[in-house]
This record gives sequence, C-alpha cells and structure tokens, in this order.
Amino acid sequence: MTSETFNTIFLGCKDRAMRFAWSITGNRQDAEDIVQDVYEKLWRRRLLIRDTGLPSLIMTSVRNAAIDRTRRLKPMPLEGSQESSAQNPDTALLDQLYRAISLLPEAQRNAVTLHDIEGMEIDEIAALTGVSTASVRMALSRGRNTLRNKLTKIINYGVEEQK
Repeated sequence: MTSETFNTIFLGCKDRAMRFAWSITGNRQDAEDIVQDVYEKLWRRRLLIRDTGLPSLIMTSVRNAAIDRTRRLKPMPLEGSQESSAQNPDTALLDQLYRAISLLPEAQRNAVTLHDIEGMEIDEIAALTGVSTASVRMALSRGRNTLRNKLTKIINYGVEEQK
C-alpha cells in the first residue's frame, strides 16, 4: 500500500476511531493517544496491509488498544464540568447520555456507539467485534432499552437513580 493511500484511508477513519476510543476509555486525551499509537503501528506495517481491509483493521486495533488501556489504568470519569452542565440543560442531558452509555456492558456499549453514533452497519460491527450479527442486534436492543429507561427517569424526575 502506498503512503498516500494509507493516509487517505486512515484520515477518513480517524474521527470515527477517535469517538470509538473515547466511548471506551471515557477520556479524550487517552482516545487521542490510542488513535495516534494505532496510526504509528499500522504505518510501520503499511506495506503488508491490503487497501480493502484497512478501515476494519483500524477500528479493531483501536478497540483492542482502548480495552487494553482501560484494563491497565483506573477508569477515568467522563469529561464535562458540573458548572457548564448547570448552565446549559442540553449539555447536562448529553453528559447524562454519555455517562449512561459508559455504564453499559461492553457488548452493548460497543453496539450502541458504533451503530447509533457512528452509523456503522450491523454486519460491519459483527466483523469488527468478532460476534454474530444476531448477538450485535441483541446487544443493540438491550443497550437501547437500558438507555431509554435511564434517560426517561432522568427527564421525568430530574434525578438519576443511584445503584
């Protein structure tokens, strides 16, 4: 693969990979570091990579690196200060949504993030995560139901139920 082709494909996937890493780690700086590390590792091996498989390889590598980092490090809270949330109700709801997504089990979090936020197809998610399409559909359904229930409670009552 040529350098130009590699850079074009990687730049096309960079934002998606960044958001995916952020959804796993809950920290923007860690997500940026992960995407940069993946770029560096794949750059060294670019001559061995086929053009058609690079987007999936990028997302899989980012997923694995993010999981490794979260297992190694203590989980960090999601970004967003309390004062900015208090000033803007939309920001507060968005913070609650991201917090609720981060509390989902891994399979559900990945399915919801990749399908509903990133717009990936279920077949792509199944290939990326290494599970069947039925498992992805089930995780997506369960994740959406959990988020719907949690956000309905927040919107209706103004407080989140504590575990």
